[in-house]
Amino acid sequence: WERISKSASDPDSAVRASTIAAIDEAPIRHATPVIIRLVRDLDPDVALEASRQLRRLDDSEILLRISRPLLQNGSSGVKIHTIDALSQIEDGRVVPLIVSMFEDSDENVRSAAQQAIEHLKRIASA
Repeated sequence: WERISKSASDPDSAVRASTIAAIDEAPIRHATPVIIRLVRDLDPDVALEASRQLRRLDDSEILLRISRPLLQNGSSGVKIHTIDALSQIEDGRVVPLIVSMFEDSDENVRSAAQQAIEHLKRIASA
């Protein structure tokens, strides 16, 4: 896992992208720091691939902390994956974050936010 962590800092974006793909099967305790690092990557493809892994994060505090900047500055794809990950945790603090995406310029992001809120409503009423 040390090698994967080192690869997450490689100057070559192709290496970083392959790193995020390699952590699919990694235990979450090893994957979490790599996901957090690469979801903020300057290469949009690497950040997008890392954002797909956000659903795996089992620590709602970490997810909440890293979500704000991703929702403010991320690409539409990163925002959608972040919204999806937030909708998987049962914590009222995610609602304002998701609702803030109702005003996003991208229709797909707005739609993902609406679906996430509907999902959370279903969970709350169950």
